[in-house]
Amino acid sequence: MFNMSPREFLDKIVTFEVMNSRTLRSDALIGSFQFDTGLCYDFEAHSVIQKWLLLTNPLDPNGGPKGYLKVSVSVIGPHDEVKPHPKAVLDDNCDIESNLLRPAGVELAPCTFTVRLYQAEDVPQMDTALFEGMKKVLGVGGKKKKELVDPYVVMSFAGNKSKTTVLYNNENPEWEEQLQVGCKFPSMCDRIRLRIKDKDNFNKDDTIGTCYLNLSEISAPGETGFLPTFGPAWVNVYGSPREYSDLPDEYDYLNMGILEGISYRARLLVEVSTVLNKLPEEPSPQGIEPADVARVNQYFLRRRGFTLRAAFMDATMLPESVSDAPISFEVSMGNYGNQLDPNLPPCSSTTQPTNPISDGEHYFYLPWADSKPCVSVDCQWEDIHYRLDALNILKSICDRLEANVHRVHHMVEAAAPPAEAARAFIELIDLLRKDLGDPRRQLPDLPSLQTVTPLDRHMHEMRSQELQAIRNEADLLRQSATDIAEALNEAESYTHRLRNLAFEAQNCMPDVVVWMLSNKKRLAYARIPASEVLYSHHTDGTKWMEACGKNCGKPQTVYLKWPPKKDSVSPKCEVPAVLRMVFWFGLEAHASDWLRCADEGEMSVFAETYENEAHLLGWGKTGLTRPHWSDVNGKMRLNKEHFDPPPDGWSWNGEWFKNPEMSLSFGKDTGKSEFVEDVYEYETRIPGTSWSRAKQSWGNVRGDETAHRDETELASGWMWKDQEWTVDTNRACDEGGFEYTLDPSMAGYVPVERNYHLCRRRRWIRRRCRDETTKSARKQEQKRAKREEKAKEGWEYSRLFSTKFHLKEQKIDMVRRRRWHRKLVANGAASTPVFTFQDKDEDNAPHQVTPRMFMTFKDPRRYQLRAYLYQARNVRSSDQSGLSDPYCYVSFSRDTEKSWTVRDTIMPTWDQTIVMDDIELYGDPRLIAAVPPDVMVELYDYDTIGKDEFLGRAVIKPHIRLDNRQPPRLDWYPIKFFDKDAGELLAAFHLMLNEGDELPFAPERMTAPNDTLYRVPSGIRPVMQLMRVEALCWGVRDVKRCQLLSVDRPHVTISVGGAQMHTDPIKKMKKSPNYENPLLIFQKVELPKEELYMPPLNISIFDNRAFGRTPLVGTHSVIHMREYKRDDKRFQSSLPAPQEVPEVPEVEGGVPAAPSPEHHVVEVKESVGETAGQEGKPQPSTDDALLVETEKPVEKKLDGELKKEVDEEDRKATFVDWWSKYYASTTEGDDRAIEYDEKYTDRIEVYEEPLEKVFGGFNDFVDTFHVYRGKGQRGEDDESDQSVGKFKGVFCIYPLPEDGSEEPPLILQHVPSSKPQKCVVRIYVVKANDLQPQDPSGKNDAYLRVYLGKERMVNDKKDYIPNTLDPIFGKMFEIKATLPVEHMLKVQIMDWDLLSADDLVGETVIDLEDRFLTKYRATCGLAKSYCIDGTNNWRDGQRPTEILEQLCKRRGLPEPVYQDARRCQVSGQQYFLTPDDDLVAPKTELGPAKERLALKVLNHFDLVPEHLELRPLYNPLRPSLECGKIQMWVDIFPEELGFPPPPINVSPRKPDKYELRIIIWNVEEVPLEEAAALTGEMMSDIYLKGWLRDSGEKKHKTDVHYRSLDGEGNFNWRWIMPFEYIPAEKMMVINKKEHFYSL
Repeated sequence: MFNMSPREFLDKIVTFEVMNSRTLRSDALIGSFQFDTGLCYDFEAHSVIQKWLLLTNPLDPNGGPKGYLKVSVSVIGPHDEVKPHPKAVLDDNCDIESNLLRPAGVELAPCTFTVRLYQAEDVPQMDTALFEGMKKVLGVGGKKKKELVDPYVVMSFAGNKSKTTVLYNNENPEWEEQLQVGCKFPSMCDRIRLRIKDKDNFNKDDTIGTCYLNLSEISAPGETGFLPTFGPAWVNVYGSPREYSDLPDEYDYLNMGILEGISYRARLLVEVSTVLNKLPEEPSPQGIEPADVARVNQYFLRRRGFTLRAAFMDATMLPESVSDAPISFEVSMGNYGNQLDPNLPPCSSTTQPTNPISDGEHYFYLPWADSKPCVSVDCQWEDIHYRLDALNILKSICDRLEANVHRVHHMVEAAAPPAEAARAFIELIDLLRKDLGDPRRQLPDLPSLQTVTPLDRHMHEMRSQELQAIRNEADLLRQSATDIAEALNEAESYTHRLRNLAFEAQNCMPDVVVWMLSNKKRLAYARIPASEVLYSHHTDGTKWMEACGKNCGKPQTVYLKWPPKKDSVSPKCEVPAVLRMVFWFGLEAHASDWLRCADEGEMSVFAETYENEAHLLGWGKTGLTRPHWSDVNGKMRLNKEHFDPPPDGWSWNGEWFKNPEMSLSFGKDTGKSEFVEDVYEYETRIPGTSWSRAKQSWGNVRGDETAHRDETELASGWMWKDQEWTVDTNRACDEGGFEYTLDPSMAGYVPVERNYHLCRRRRWIRRRCRDETTKSARKQEQKRAKREEKAKEGWEYSRLFSTKFHLKEQKIDMVRRRRWHRKLVANGAASTPVFTFQDKDEDNAPHQVTPRMFMTFKDPRRYQLRAYLYQARNVRSSDQSGLSDPYCYVSFSRDTEKSWTVRDTIMPTWDQTIVMDDIELYGDPRLIAAVPPDVMVELYDYDTIGKDEFLGRAVIKPHIRLDNRQPPRLDWYPIKFFDKDAGELLAAFHLMLNEGDELPFAPERMTAPNDTLYRVPSGIRPVMQLMRVEALCWGVRDVKRCQLLSVDRPHVTISVGGAQMHTDPIKKMKKSPNYENPLLIFQKVELPKEELYMPPLNISIFDNRAFGRTPLVGTHSVIHMREYKRDDKRFQSSLPAPQEVPEVPEVEGGVPAAPSPEHHVVEVKESVGETAGQEGKPQPSTDDALLVETEKPVEKKLDGELKKEVDEEDRKATFVDWWSKYYASTTEGDDRAIEYDEKYTDRIEVYEEPLEKVFGGFNDFVDTFHVYRGKGQRGEDDESDQSVGKFKGVFCIYPLPEDGSEEPPLILQHVPSSKPQKCVVRIYVVKANDLQPQDPSGKNDAYLRVYLGKERMVNDKKDYIPNTLDPIFGKMFEIKATLPVEHMLKVQIMDWDLLSADDLVGETVIDLEDRFLTKYRATCGLAKSYCIDGTNNWRDGQRPTEILEQLCKRRGLPEPVYQDARRCQVSGQQYFLTPDDDLVAPKTELGPAKERLALKVLNHFDLVPEHLELRPLYNPLRPSLECGKIQMWVDIFPEELGFPPPPINVSPRKPDKYELRIIIWNVEEVPLEEAAALTGEMMSDIYLKGWLRDSGEKKHKTDVHYRSLDGEGNFNWRWIMPFEYIPAEKMMVINKKEHFYSL
């Protein structure tokens, strides 16, 4: 806030500085930028909106830019509106170079970016093939197929664009053109955008895909840096799926490069170069020199054969929405492996379609059992091992360093012994030095090939130098580190520097994309960088472990994602699928290494064909819509003879055999622990007759015949839960359970009988459950189903080939098929087999088919997972009450279990152990222990009506020990709601090998009604101890309406550790919002010893209404209980340390010169301090709202007429008032406080901030907790909207003795009364500064308005101060109030307007209750001296002795003992008055010695002194913009202590009226200026004129002395000049209007 002329203000300098907080030297300057405010004022709307500032070092302006800072700055003048700044969005279409502000003297060099575009590959179809189909039908156009895409490339940089020519009908265009863009370097734009577009003659050109080149990745600053350079290298383009459709593309927006692309679209061969001090001379595009094109074609288009292998170990957590159709997975790299593109050669890139099977609880999985599907993709790419090897080595070093830094950080946060933490840090540095010095982890040398680009050389040099620098710094850090915190910060800086090196801009390997397919639709995807699964080898062919991708040949968990929706408001909460996969990607020459990844499995290859039949007068070939022998999709004829002979390098191993798909063997009850068996009873009738049994009286819901209900066979491993069959009437039926139809083949059953109905049925149900005595029921069932299926013919049935198949034949089935396999074995090292054949019945090109690949295992390893769910905290609230009913789904592998539901809480405590038996995992247990599958815990809110609401999920690695000995430890894991924090989960997960070794004993069971569930065992659950919890429920404040009614009788419920207590209801909120009995004591509560496991403390407010209703008003959960754990009393305050006692001379009154030796004495020096007052008599009562205006003292008169003559001492006394003390206490004090300094030493403590900030918010007695109601996560942006009130209270938690000794006394014993207190509140407002102007003149007509509570208001409108931004009010407002009913004090500064409504300038709010209750005694500031008269007259309602006695009682100290009037002892320490204490004021004004001694003791405590506070003002319309400051203080006087003393006169000093009388007798030596007309004699007409300068008064004149011949004049004239003068400030006051129209 500035108050100055525009010329002065517009010359002010604004400085922006960016500091480095991570450097060892604090606040090291990175760069700065300066500009004057006039620059901002000259912009439109006086605002600099989203401009980039070029930061430089002011000491080295020619050292180049140090970075860029994007800012928005506004200059707000009188009556200017604050316009909201738009969000910062980097728009690629804007001209960024013109949006840059740079300092004077820093010039940007012109430069030219040259982008060479050689060619593109794999551009997808973008135009319709309708006309091509018509040409084919008409037989015109030739046999050559037209490529339906017309591509061109648009290059954009810094708002400048350039594009290539359009190549029509070309999916592999070769432009061989270069595009040039001129700009200033270094540039603000960091990305070069390349966008491939398709030319359209009728509509807007379509975008094929977008990619970016980041300048920060292809250049480096500094002396050793280099200009942007790239390639020649391929750049991959991603976007929407490649499949063309005549319908609008659902994911077309992904081609714009805004969101993550979900599919490979194309790739560009690009080269970038930069030339400084030169701008483009020729327009783009330009042709590339033929020599350069030949060089690129010769060296950069060479390909090598690569192989991508992947094994699918598990596919789990499939949601119900995708379970209706078979699921398959596709693995592709680039366009290789895309099965939906008919133009690609076939490859084994997809798994066989499999029906999802329920896990019995929540999700589905694919039952691959011991035959894990594998895929293989053969592809051709450039060999860039030297780039990706270096990338993987850097990532592995960085990953290890980050893990070690995190481990040491965890030790420091857990308060580990310093020696142990130091030892761990030394190990961290040693491991880093080892990694940087290990020859196996050295960066590979660049090969001597023409394919090495300039960027490769620059990056290799830069990486080598940086790694060596980090190693040298690590050596120095190990020797010189002394502080663990600074050393850890330095180690973290190493991780950032390493991470900045771990990127590869010229990575031409496309990502591996995994797709989930169903019914030829792409449902979900995952992108995996090829470098993470790359296999690397040494020059001798051996495996190079350090250069391999971190997931190469290792099991990894892949989480599929739904394709992103544009502006999706409610994204899908469930995960599409969780895959457990093994990837391997490397050269074909090293493909045999893939077999080592098989672990305990065996690779098997099978040729596959399907035998199809239709049902038309019996099963056969008649009526088939696909070939009798075909592939799984029915598109290709595949007779068995087509597979002979086998491919080269392969041979048959056995004959063709039926191998049915295993998912058909599983029934609806698979995985369920309880199942409802049902059967339908059918009846028929002839019209006009009664109902009778139908010919087929028992059947299923589809009408297929079944056995009688009593003859229903019970499956193995099951037992009946219900004794008898019952009719299901909980459906659309009549009272007898019947539903009616005309013909059962037409279905259409209705619950009401009509005469024309000829058939009816009813459903009989009977529940069955698993037989717990049967071991491994699921495993036995699977083996039985497998044996039965092998013994059958292998047919699977369906209504249509496009619908889901099932095992048992039904009446409505019209088609069937069965799968045939024949095993292939490789004769040595052979490539992937491909069958090629020509169909005799077709003239098309030969067909190619690839076989199925599987990784088969003999027997799985059996495990048991124990999930220890203890509690969660800060879970999202899902109900309108602000609470949730959370429960968990724990998913691991193919198993999902559900926890019990905790009602009405966001801090649930389950204390449950979930045991998952018979978990089958395939592979070496040691590999599983190294890379275990993830455990996913999903939290849901239970809703009685509607779908349960998703609350968040946590992904956790289980604790696994093959010996099953070491138990896990509970830990907090983050819960995520998409990408937002949604709480924390305290849990542990133990995966144990269950193969003969003894497992830990089962935990004990819970109590009813959850007696079937297990608790967390004692070895894992937190160690508990008995504690006492004291809760002081002081009251509630500002409670909003609940259920449309006001809250009038609330009570508070406190729950912690399973214990719960509640207060009595408040009788009437309007009379007293405090509780009469506020103290709740939990005598013995079991709570964890470790603070890490401390459960939250829940605060719930209920309203007591008629008919016993208690609706929930709001809740608050105290998560971190550390500040409430204590061992001593809350109100005890530490006394100061003893000081040495100086020698004191003997004083009058017989006071000894030194204290007696048996007492410990502390002398406290008198310091400058606060106001004093008057120990006055009781005053008469004042009105409720009294505006006090103090007048200037009336001058005494003699005989009622003459003024009394005063001497100089009396004159000085009149000059000393409160303002003298004010000027003496502030920096403004100059000669205006000289008289005060001569008499007094007291000073006012002037704070430059609110008093609450000085004393920690005054929450030492009680804390304020916001209570919430409604949906959402606490801490979001709408937290203020969710807050429905405040709870004031405090808690004390401390342990009880375990040895049975005497329990400690209560801490919250001395609690003041919670009854309402009637008080007198005095608000002193001294002045205001830097107010926001409201009038067109740029000034305000300010006055004060005071609110106390909602009703009481004092308005000072009649005494407004015109035309000022720094008004001096000098006002005191006295109001009677009742605390805490009227506890919020609001002081407003208003702007008076003559015609319109007055404007609010700003306001400040003070909580008087906090000041009244605090231990710092903020009711009335404590003076430094006790005076009974004069300027420092004692102004408190209590004497110092009374205050000291009350303070000792409240803080648990013994009462003060007075030896005499000048010595006393408090809490074992002795205090006494010194001779200097008698000199703080005139002796006639000093009070009794005993009171002054008590005041000296009080000043030794941490109490609020006599003060002035400077409070900021805010306007509710602009709550974040400060509108000025107000200087004030508040005094509170309880009425029970008596009438308060008279108020202090803070009225501004008013000037006295004086007269200046001037008598003019004569003048001499006046120059003679005129000559007589006749005689020519010199003379003058003399008169005098005089005035008070700047007074504005009229000028005074004498009469004229005509024709003075000697320069003399006689007047005998008197002037009387009135003026106003303030003697205390030696200042004359002149009242003058700024303008003639001013008020």
